[in-house]
This record gives sequence, structure tokens and C-alpha cells, in this order.
Amino acid sequence: MASADITHEYRGLGVTDFEARIRRSELEVAAIIDPVDGVIRARQGTEHDIEWDDSDCELIPGRIVSHNHPLGDSFSPEDVRLAWEFGAAQLRAVTPDGATYVLGAPARGWGDYSWDEIARVAETWADSVFRDLDEDRLTTSTPMDVILKEVAARLDLSYSRQ
Repeated sequence: MASADITHEYRGLGVTDFEARIRRSELEVAAIIDPVDGVIRARQGTEHDIEWDDSDCELIPGRIVSHNHPLGDSFSPEDVRLAWEFGAAQLRAVTPDGATYVLGAPARGWGDYSWDEIARVAETWADSVFRDLDEDRLTTSTPMDVILKEVAARLDLSYSRQ
């Protein structure tokens, strides 16, 4: 079941204005944003996720999907899968501490990679990062950021924390 449709609250806002309004929300709020028309769909979920329906997903190809992460980390595997599966031009997440994570589609498009390929690379790096955290060889409050930097470097993805 899809999360609450709150498009009316954000319709037409550009990326910067939308993200400024959701950054400190205690629940996840997400939008599909057209570069010309601004927010065309927005949903509010729980503090951990957003549920999209099929009609939402049909709006994603070539557009920006932006949302907040109230708990402060980078993208979840589910976030990346959504961008890959539906061909988002860019995936964005903002956090209460002021960070903005941005994942851009590969230059040649998402079609060059199977989900299994992306997941395999991510899993390899996740194992390494979480092992290093457990053994005190790495200190970070954002392990997914560390993992996604490595995945992006290996798969020609554009990834940054701003």
C-alpha cells in the first residue's frame, strides 16, 4: 500500500526548495521532481521508508527522486534499487545534519548493469566496511556513504556527499 499522497503540499517546488522543507522532518518524505515542472508527486512514509505505487513509479524515468533520511545515513539498498529499476536521472537524500547525498545514473544509463551486478559489488564492500567497523579499524556514523563511494567508483556512477 502506497504511503500518504501529499503532493498538494509540494507541487511545483524545485529540488532546493523541496529539500529545504523536508530536511528536518521526523518521517520520510519523498518526491518525484521534474526538471521543468518541479514536484509532480510526493509521499510521506514512516521514519524508515516510503511506499510508492505503480503509477508513481511510471513517473520516475529521467526524473529526480529526492527524499529525507531522518536517521542521517546515505541511501539504502532499496533506494538504489528504485533508481535503477525505474531509470531515475538522479537520486537524492537529505539529512537533519545538513548533508545531501546525490547518486547520478551512469553516463550510459542504468541498463548497462543488472541489479545482481550492483548488489554483488555493494555486498562485497558492505562486508568489508562492517567488518572494519566491528574490528575498530574504521569509525563512521554513515557506513552506507563509505559503501556507496566504493560502489560508484567501480560502476561508473556519480556519487557525492555535499
